[in-house]
Amino acid sequence: IGLIMVLIQMLTAGRYGIFGDEFYYIECAGNLDFGYVDHPPLVAVITQFSLILFGKSLLGLRFFAAMAGLFTVLLTAAIAGELGGGRFARSLSAFMILASIAFPAIFNFFSMNGFDVMFCCLIIYLLLKILKGAPTWNWILLGGVAGLGLMNKYSVLVLGFAITVGLLLTSHRRHFRTPWPYLAAALALLIFLPHVIWQMSNGLPTMEFMKNVQLYKNQPLSIPAFFLQLILAMNPVSILVWVGGMLFLLFRKRKSDPDTDSHSSSDVRWLGITVAVFFFVYLRQTAKVYYLFPIMPILLAAGAVGWEDLLRKGKFRKISMAYIVLLLISATLLEINPDTQERLD
Repeated sequence: IGLIMVLIQMLTAGRYGIFGDEFYYIECAGNLDFGYVDHPPLVAVITQFSLILFGKSLLGLRFFAAMAGLFTVLLTAAIAGELGGGRFARSLSAFMILASIAFPAIFNFFSMNGFDVMFCCLIIYLLLKILKGAPTWNWILLGGVAGLGLMNKYSVLVLGFAITVGLLLTSHRRHFRTPWPYLAAALALLIFLPHVIWQMSNGLPTMEFMKNVQLYKNQPLSIPAFFLQLILAMNPVSILVWVGGMLFLLFRKRKSDPDTDSHSSSDVRWLGITVAVFFFVYLRQTAKVYYLFPIMPILLAAGAVGWEDLLRKGKFRKISMAYIVLLLISATLLEINPDTQERLD
């Protein structure tokens, strides 16, 4: 499924010419620094790397976006596996990325948004591994990934806040009695520190930029209108999966984990709370719907595991394939509809 995603991206990457933001990132790559008015420096570094490898090639630039899409597919399936999903759940969650409108679109051009989705998925995957008893050095790896994610986009700060709330409100708060979460946070902030210094040295331009975005750029939406855009972006048929994923995370019956012989390790409510807090933070702002895309693969993975649980009980077995076919048909129809992207914008 991941390779199909890459194939689709590469076959269609040059059809519409270069995107305006891509011109901007190329310009940033020619003026490398620890920060820019509206974003941290990682996207400019990746752009420069692309220019070195492929020259001024649109396909070369978008190759890295397609790779982010590939890893997002794999990480979504891996998250489903960490949540207890088998082959069906992992396959369905990967397919949900492909069958959405948002993800094939966001990985079809080069921007920090695609990498943001990938980094957020990797952070959640590593944390799931840690909470299931992975060696403590994984906290350091988590801190390094979070630091790189911050150097790509500030939304990782929101994710970090949401994760902290989720852990503190569940049995996993015990991890805060160890030094590892603090070492992970310290490493992430250390990696992010050069950008913080750049911001302070230049009068905090991003704070002014974000304020102006809220006031003059982003169109205010009511909560119903916001969720209608999200439903369209994720493919309306998929609502049964990602809403089910939220219910799965918040209300799944806890059971002992065979690896740790503990109930708390299988408590995934922290992840449901994390998603809810992430949603709440952005709904309180004048946010665009794509601000929520980094958290949606988690809901798709959880929903796929919930569907698999139902199928194991013999329920809905006959309609599972029909549902997947319906997803594929609806995704195709929405992708070829010229009004879809305009409505999302």
